[in-house]
Amino acid sequence: MSRNFLVIDPEERIEVLKALASPIRIQVLKLLHVEGPLNGNDIAARLSLPQSTVSTNLQILEGAGLIRTETQKARKGNQKICHSTFDEVLVTFKEEVKPLHAKTIEVSMPLGLYTSCEVSAPCGLCSTEGIIGLLDVPNTFLNPERMKAGLIWFTRGFIEYQFPNNAKLAQNTVEVMEFSLELSSEVPGTSELSSIENSIVSILVWLSLALLGN
Repeated sequence: MSRNFLVIDPEERIEVLKALASPIRIQVLKLLHVEGPLNGNDIAARLSLPQSTVSTNLQILEGAGLIRTETQKARKGNQKICHSTFDEVLVTFKEEVKPLHAKTIEVSMPLGLYTSCEVSAPCGLCSTEGIIGLLDVPNTFLNPERMKAGLIWFTRGFIEYQFPNNAKLAQNTVEVMEFSLELSSEVPGTSELSSIENSIVSILVWLSLALLGN
């Protein structure tokens, strides 16, 4: 099943954080996530809250884009059905971009633009729009949609990238190389590791045949 992620910069989407800063609204989101679409009356009944309180908080959640609503016909008139929009919300802080030296050459490599891979399940890829392809199917790593990937995970294996030698094309000598990337032994939504054996994680970074770190 596809999972929808929302990635926000709090400086740009402060309304999302404000919408999440309420125990009642968190209860509403959890209820919709677990039970699926519900109308306002059902939400009020499940949470034992006044209808007016639920309506006010639903407006805030909808304004922040955390839920969506649709109008359906009911026995008497119409009813508004509420849907949870995202399964997870990730908060990220953007860093200020420092000016580059005149001879600096920068290459920004998309996460999904690897040239070779060999992975084992559990594994997967996802973008800000949701899961790419199928979960826990290694062949999904060949899906062309991988170019949109913002998060990649696998149990064992490797992914390999090839970078253009732009310094050679510019007839410059490489004096320093710097790599910036984010690696983790866990991904959002995973349960805690159940044993010491499973918690031993090794992540290695190689450049050609040189081990950069682990």
